[in-house]
Amino acid sequence: LTGYIEQRLDERIYDATPGTLASLVDEHRDAERLLLVGHNPGLERLAALMHSGQTGDYRGMPTAAIALLALPLDAAIEPGIARLTAFWWP
Repeated sequence: LTGYIEQRLDERIYDATPGTLASLVDEHRDAERLLLVGHNPGLERLAALMHSGQTGDYRGMPTAAIALLALPLDAAIEPGIARLTAFWWP
């Protein structure tokens, strides 16, 4: 990445449901890259929902874990739409 990276603080991320987080992602569909930093269980459930389409059997993400999801351009934000391209934890 080069140049300026816009940063936004959005209090809706704190203690959010996967649905709220998906709406936030949808609000920024014009961004080439989007980084959400927040708390579980919301973020881990969003990652599971976007990747597998469900959250019920998901094992979770440890503290400070990062999930990199790739979404098709111009696709609707919906369960199962994303491809998990990387997962890292300390």
